[in-house]
Amino acid sequence: MGGHQLHYRLLGEGPVTFVLESGGGEYSGTWGEIEDDLGEIGRVFVYDRAGMGWSEEGPHPRTVDRIVDELHTALERADVPAPYVLMGHSLGGMIATLYSMEHPGEVAGLLLIDPSHKDQMKRLPQPPAW
Repeated sequence: MGGHQLHYRLLGEGPVTFVLESGGGEYSGTWGEIEDDLGEIGRVFVYDRAGMGWSEEGPHPRTVDRIVDELHTALERADVPAPYVLMGHSLGGMIATLYSMEHPGEVAGLLLIDPSHKDQMKRLPQPPAW
């Protein structure tokens, strides 16, 4: 992927692929037994974004747009066909949402778990000084 490797696992079989997108600061191991359970009813693609888990560091700045492009390329290179059900937690929810907007023909569904919002950091109060 543009000079860096992304770690991924692919398991299960079925007509739909569940794409698991972890939250900020998390890696593919976060999903634990969920990926095994989903693998019983369909295909599962779980990966580490660039610089996370077992993936190599990617180009900076790390933007949501860049991450969406890298995910799209990773799915193509891993030969994982659509349709996808994108499952995103926290930052992963924002990534999944943007992916569905940029590639609507590939997405059969979205499952967002406590998703981040693009203006989230602007709206949070400053933490107290210690």
